[in-house]
Amino acid sequence: MTTKKLYIIRGVPGSGKSTKARELLVKNPKLKHFEADMFFERDGLYKFNPAKIKDAHQWCQNGVRSALREGHSVIVSNTFTKIWEMVAYIQMAKEQGASVEVLTLDGGYENVHGVPKEKVQEMRDRFEKYTIPEKDTHFIKEYSSSEQPHVPEFISDSAILENILGHG
Repeated sequence: MTTKKLYIIRGVPGSGKSTKARELLVKNPKLKHFEADMFFERDGLYKFNPAKIKDAHQWCQNGVRSALREGHSVIVSNTFTKIWEMVAYIQMAKEQGASVEVLTLDGGYENVHGVPKEKVQEMRDRFEKYTIPEKDTHFIKEYSSSEQPHVPEFISDSAILENILGHG
């Protein structure tokens, strides 16, 4: 039986968070994915409204919490420049019996939401390194950009059936 996981992907704008989330989703399309920026997407367009940032983060937390309660493994990709920003997610994973894998990215790509370079630099300057608390090492793992979290490959029911029947 596969245990559910919460994959936390963190980094400044342009670090590769959304790209990494898409890569993980290709490996396992049963994963659920949330990021606060999704709140601002309407009809395929991104319309950021700074007055709604708290609403966006609440929407993201609610989506992650709901998906974990339903038994899904979940990816959440946000900047998480400060450690306290991850605490609610780690706590909900713990409450739902999910393990946590934290992936910190530091790629220097062009950010897709047009965040000004000076704002990205401010975020880099305040970015806190995450160290797993000793009491939580049994359910949290941490990875850097050069490492890969373990995401089980999704095998469809038909592929399993083909293997059982010897047709695969």
